[in-house]
Amino acid sequence: MAERKRQMHFGVFVLGTGNHSAGWRMEGAFTSGCSLPVLQNIATTAERGKFDLFFISDGLLMETNDHPSFVSRFEPLTLLSALSMVTKHVGLGATVSTSFGEPYHVARAFASLDHLSNGRAGWNVVTSSGSTSMICATRSRANSSTWCAAFGTAGMTAR
Repeated sequence: MAERKRQMHFGVFVLGTGNHSAGWRMEGAFTSGCSLPVLQNIATTAERGKFDLFFISDGLLMETNDHPSFVSRFEPLTLLSALSMVTKHVGLGATVSTSFGEPYHVARAFASLDHLSNGRAGWNVVTSSGSTSMICATRSRANSSTWCAAFGTAGMTAR
């Protein structure tokens, strides 16, 4: 039996301004992770470098100790759809939770991205936990003491 050719696959996990929380301070560094030209540049550079995957994460909320790139970021499927128009080969993957989005709608959105990108969509399926995520997604007052202690009452609406 012939020996199979081994290959290594690379993906880039994109944190807008870079993995180091002070990366934006370096001369010539991008200062925003919420800029389409910046993310198009990263995606096309990954593709030129023969990377297999451009990957972004998502979350329902931002915590005070989060990476600066999480403070302002695009909704993943909208961004990946835009990037599918400027790339041809690199896979386009994202984390999207099914806890607070209807699984059918999330799957449908990924199926649309898969068609738009000619089969390059990848879905990191997760569920979300934590009372803060639940409050953020449902605007429920359940466990609101956790929310209020951490973030104050701004954004909490009376029901």
